[in-house]
Amino acid sequence: MASSEPNYEVIVDNGVVHVATREIPVGQNFLFVKIPEFSAKGNANGVKFALWMRLNQLISPNPLRGYGPSIFSSTSEARLDLTFTNATVGKILDSVVVASDYKVWFVTFEDNLNPTPSGFRRSESLMSTTPTPDEGQPVWDMFQWTRWRLAPISPAANSN
Repeated sequence: MASSEPNYEVIVDNGVVHVATREIPVGQNFLFVKIPEFSAKGNANGVKFALWMRLNQLISPNPLRGYGPSIFSSTSEARLDLTFTNATVGKILDSVVVASDYKVWFVTFEDNLNPTPSGFRRSESLMSTTPTPDEGQPVWDMFQWTRWRLAPISPAANSN
């Protein structure tokens, strides 16, 4: 179990199970960034992209950078209408998984201890084998529960 691993903790908050490392300083972890105002409408991927654009300008500021997304969706996906004031990025991601079919979100931090020029720990996607450049930071993954590759194991199954 994650809670028995050194430097990891398991916290249940607002119906979401978090497994987190204690090794990333709060000031370097983009999940603790408070967004003064954030609202987004659309499917989970659209909300994810809107949040990413907002964070990208904090972590890798470039006012001249433009964005052109290609957002995959299905007509069966839940339409989200989320509005936040002074919410952390982690709380916003929690709200997306609670309100959508994407029930799992992951942030994988690089082993590279050198922060981005703006002071954040670099993150990487589980879906990529190459490091994400600073202008692509931050990175997180979201999965629909039905497409999740791992199945939870009950504690009783491990007590052999």
